[in-house]
Amino acid sequence: MRDWVSAERGRAARMADELGLSRPYVSNLVNGSKPGSVDVWRRISEYTGIPASELIGGAETDEPEPQGFSEPQLTAFHPPTGQTAHLRTAVRALFPDAKNPTVLIARGHQPTFGVLDRDLIIYEQKFDHGAIPANGLVIAQILSDAGTARTTIGRLAAPWIIGHDATVRGTDGLDASILGVVLGVLRGTAMTSHIG
Repeated sequence: MRDWVSAERGRAARMADELGLSRPYVSNLVNGSKPGSVDVWRRISEYTGIPASELIGGAETDEPEPQGFSEPQLTAFHPPTGQTAHLRTAVRALFPDAKNPTVLIARGHQPTFGVLDRDLIIYEQKFDHGAIPANGLVIAQILSDAGTARTTIGRLAAPWIIGHDATVRGTDGLDASILGVVLGVLRGTAMTSHIG
């Protein structure tokens, strides 16, 4: 998609406007810093004429490792070519009430939350902050002391997010912000057998 966007000045902005997406969100999708939902990728595919399998790809993102953190805890998950519909069907069957479910993949074990390396984490991006259950699991954007960010899973103990390593961050938006509520974790070789 990067090539499609850069082929013509203002193309990403027009696409964002016509699809009803914010321009920063589209920019984040293009540079790989946001995973995007299945619905958003489908809409982009229809708009650009680029097959969804090419947009989503069969590999993990090529985004650089953030500076200030040793390694990312969660990254965008892109199903192997031809598997997007299967994943979408599974997510919709398991979480029928979800409005905008998004899939991330765990990088490393986070046993405090029952998450293992390569587990798929399904989270809801559209949620009511007041409806997050006490001690609920959330996906958060955490800022390091160096000013870089990473996406992680944490337990909400308002106004704090407690990380798997007992790191505590505030939810005031200065060092952490909630991106979504965890709906569930999928584990199994059938889901992640093609992932390196």
